[in-house]
Amino acid sequence: ATRDTVTVVGGQAEAPDSVAMSSWERRLHRAKCAPSYLFSCFNGGECVHPAFCDCRRFNATGLRCQMVYNAGPERDSICRAWGQHHVETFDGLY
Repeated sequence: ATRDTVTVVGGQAEAPDSVAMSSWERRLHRAKCAPSYLFSCFNGGECVHPAFCDCRRFNATGLRCQMVYNAGPERDSICRAWGQHHVETFDGLY
């Protein structure tokens, strides 16, 4: 029997044993999520429930992994915007 639970830690949903999932289990798990045209995760986030994303891959934050903090030396202290949902702020949030 497979447990169908989602743990929410610090505002982020976490799939049970998501690291140890096989490709078949991952496909089955994704089938539980809403279609991508209704709900999608940004910045490499993985849907783990119809309205939750697992954002650990790139250490993103937000309900849909829409913010990624970049404190690296490549920060040039300016803001940029391109397209409708693509922005980069001076402090590295995307």
